[in-house]
Amino acid sequence: MANILVVGDAQTAGWSVVDELAGEGHKVRCSQDGADAIGALGAGPVDLLISDLELPCLDGILVAKLAHHDTSHPAVILLVSERWTRAEEDRACTAGINSVFLKSTLDSESL
Repeated sequence: MANILVVGDAQTAGWSVVDELAGEGHKVRCSQDGADAIGALGAGPVDLLISDLELPCLDGILVAKLAHHDTSHPAVILLVSERWTRAEEDRACTAGINSVFLKSTLDSESL
């Protein structure tokens, strides 16, 4: 099973799938903000990073960029957002983000 890091505050849709993913046998860790996520990435292997776009300290795209550029970090990076703009899409392309989900469509099936 996968080692998954979910980054976001308690209001994000990503948190609603944490129990589902853990129930499927995945090891799921959670971080509240971008700075905490960077620390969590260094605390053990992460196969999948699921991050909210809007985070305190560092946004999800910057977290993804830092994770992507370090080869010891996740090969798959998913971003979750309530909104998505062209400017964010351009930034995401250079950050190594594999896919973006709107919060309204996020569930364990789509992951």
